[in-house]
Amino acid sequence: MKPKVVKSESLLETPYFGIKRERLLWPGGFEHDMYFMDAGQPYVIVIVIRDRRILLVSQYRHVSECRSIEFPLGVAEPGALIEAAAARELEEETGMRAGFFICLGSFFPSIGRQRSRGFVFLAGDVTQGRRKRDETEMDIEVEWLYLSDWKKAIREGRIIAGDTLVAWTLYVMKKDVGL
Repeated sequence: MKPKVVKSESLLETPYFGIKRERLLWPGGFEHDMYFMDAGQPYVIVIVIRDRRILLVSQYRHVSECRSIEFPLGVAEPGALIEAAAARELEEETGMRAGFFICLGSFFPSIGRQRSRGFVFLAGDVTQGRRKRDETEMDIEVEWLYLSDWKKAIREGRIIAGDTLVAWTLYVMKKDVGL
């Protein structure tokens, strides 16, 4: 069953997302308000594996009040191809350039509270270029983690970003069927 949207209003708009309220009417007459974050644009997560090592970035995340180790990620520009966003984010955050990208899948990070979709890419034929960070990315540090240390880093709580954990799951599932 899908409800009818009776009313939709924007409660807050920022450069990065909006907060919306929609009044829903369900079959049978039940009505209620749904509040959610609307990010508007999809975002990308990029996985790079080279020489049995995984490329990660470390940066301070103010909302979580901690430093986070995660895959490079960022928002797609309006109207841009998703692959172009993957290439831009990889180069901005790490200085790496990819010869090609393989889309591993997509997911909703918080399906009940956020209208946003993440697309996961595996970057191939990667070469070192020059970082092109914007002013919000100045504290980003590049880290390489050996594949053999991945599970240990999760167990120890060093890798806690949900997007990174979901992206890795998509990678492992695709790898298991021959990518």
